[in-house]
Amino acid sequence: MWIDTHCHLNAAPFSGKVQQTVELSRKNGVSHILIPAIDRDSFTDVHDITHTVDGCSYALGIHPLYVPQSPESDLDVLEQWVREKMADSRFVAIGEIGLDFYLPPRGKSRNIFSAASWKSPVSMICRCCCTPCVRWI
Repeated sequence: MWIDTHCHLNAAPFSGKVQQTVELSRKNGVSHILIPAIDRDSFTDVHDITHTVDGCSYALGIHPLYVPQSPESDLDVLEQWVREKMADSRFVAIGEIGLDFYLPPRGKSRNIFSAASWKSPVSMICRCCCTPCVRWI
């Protein structure tokens, strides 16, 4: 049994192909897919996909590459979404948050600190920066 812990089924390449992609994944042994949000605009998409396609869950957060263009008010929106979705069985984590140095560093995700106060699991990205990530957590 495989679980895909990071699949952006809400991204443009999957438009109109989400169900087909999930079915193909199942045929190849993937039993569950986690769809992480990357910014405020993706919260609705990841939520809606998981309530349309079986075998998927979602995480809410702001990806570190999107932090620089996200206003502080996005954290308030994230908090509101998290509080509203805590009873939703398909909402499983705060994410995608963490550090991403694949591209030039632009900052770390601010919402991990909120995740601790919500006592929620975290879906964390740690790309090209394992040592700083481990030190951070």
